[in-house]
Amino acid sequence: MTRAYKMQWVQPIEIHHNIDDNFYSVKVDFDTVSGGRSTAIIPRSQIDDPRGAKRTLAAQGARMPEDWLGDLRLALIAEGCDIVHSTSILGWHGRAYLFPDGAVGHGPRLVPTHPVPARQCAKGRTKAWREGLAEACASSSYLTFAVSVAFAGCLLRPVGQDEGAVFHFIGESSTGKSLASTAAQSVIEKAGRECLRTHDLTDRALEEQAARSNDSLLVLDELGRIEGTPAKRLQHAQNLAYKMTGGQGRQRSNRAVSDFELRNIQYLLFGLSSGEEPLDGTGIRRRNDGEQVRLIGIPVPARDEGGIFDREPSGERRAELARRAELAICENYGRPIRRFMKRFLADPEAEQSAREYVERFMAKAVTAPSPFAERFARKFAAVYAAAMLAAHYKVAPWTKKAAAAAIRKVHRQAWEIVRPAGSAADDMLAWLRAHAGDPKLFPKVAEGMKVRPATGKTMFGIRRDISGVSGLALLRDRLPDIVPAWQADGVLASLKARGYLLPGKEAGRYVRQIRVKGLHPPRRHYVVFDIARIAGPARNTPKKEPDAA
Repeated sequence: MTRAYKMQWVQPIEIHHNIDDNFYSVKVDFDTVSGGRSTAIIPRSQIDDPRGAKRTLAAQGARMPEDWLGDLRLALIAEGCDIVHSTSILGWHGRAYLFPDGAVGHGPRLVPTHPVPARQCAKGRTKAWREGLAEACASSSYLTFAVSVAFAGCLLRPVGQDEGAVFHFIGESSTGKSLASTAAQSVIEKAGRECLRTHDLTDRALEEQAARSNDSLLVLDELGRIEGTPAKRLQHAQNLAYKMTGGQGRQRSNRAVSDFELRNIQYLLFGLSSGEEPLDGTGIRRRNDGEQVRLIGIPVPARDEGGIFDREPSGERRAELARRAELAICENYGRPIRRFMKRFLADPEAEQSAREYVERFMAKAVTAPSPFAERFARKFAAVYAAAMLAAHYKVAPWTKKAAAAAIRKVHRQAWEIVRPAGSAADDMLAWLRAHAGDPKLFPKVAEGMKVRPATGKTMFGIRRDISGVSGLALLRDRLPDIVPAWQADGVLASLKARGYLLPGKEAGRYVRQIRVKGLHPPRRHYVVFDIARIAGPARNTPKKEPDAA
């Protein structure tokens, strides 16, 4: 930085070139009436008539001498001063990453148009944050996943993904969903329930929030705080997810965007939200694939199952872990992402490593080509890559092994909810092939024979010749033990269409009543499979493999 003049009360520091609108300003340093020094940024267009600059400085407490005009005009000329690039767009700029308080990385000097003091952006130490969350993350797949998402937003561009997602934690109250959200937010900025963005936003306000979270994470408050019916809240969440992952706000006319405050804005980010109502399931309209990969439901265990602390059986221990985590994120925030980005930008192999981690996750998560399964899994793959790199850079409160297990578990649970019926049907066939010969699960019971009471408690069905075919009769009420209950009808329809099911006695149905002595009641509903076809592909029907692990 070159300071061209040594003036008594005002001097130029540097020229700011706003790359958003190609506008130049001068940052000046001046004496104040209180005897100190302060700075201001003045449009360079006021060189010919500095009266506007005078009013700006006076409002900020500048000491104005009688001969102010000449000094201020020379300051705005700023001859010999360095040029600094400024922008309101946070995130990636070439090989530099811009935070609200400054940039890290390589290239020309870059600063935010409206910088936020560093003390407001970050507090405490990364080490204290990491140690305070370590035990909680070791006991929670969901907390590990949420915090990993906070590191993943800045990796979307480096790994070549042009679309983010909103991960929506679903579960009853007091299960730790809010703790997961605030812990994720602490990676980037001040965290706490009072700091979460509300769902009650206008479209433009949401666009601006997304732009401020570009290449990062936007955490939203509990969806249940929105007034209205569950259906209206669900519709709100779906619309919000489309806007957040769409990459750009509402497009305006050239005349409208001449007002910089109404400019068209673009962004790429991950989001976190939570709610109690499910996104998919019984009684809910099946969402299309586009909705399901943008707004991804993450089911959280019930309170009596530990909530987010799925790896800790003790209730007292869970409460203590939550208390420690809350204390850690209250006193330490914003440092982890800055440490992570410094390490990432200093690592010449970082981008290649991130892409390799993505492909490593995909190789296990998707076992057969399927555009929907691959698109869905890639959201989790970016989170996996971020978790692995954060552990490698010694920023994360987890080991690589623990994070990998946590993220794969969360992906499996999310995929279980949305996977197509055909994929679930393939998994059911695999289960039947593996267990059809087990006499405890499927005893051979000829017509008129009686099953033992002990067998009746464990059995899933029976083996019996039915309509001249060696049949495997599965109790209809045991089907939810094999596939999700809300997918059961779709799975059976898929298997019937592919020739695995014997038709029921009533036209168009695949369920029939069978009487088995020893059961109470003896007459129950079964779905009957042709054992010969279960052992191999159905005739004239190419066998499909599962879409995802």
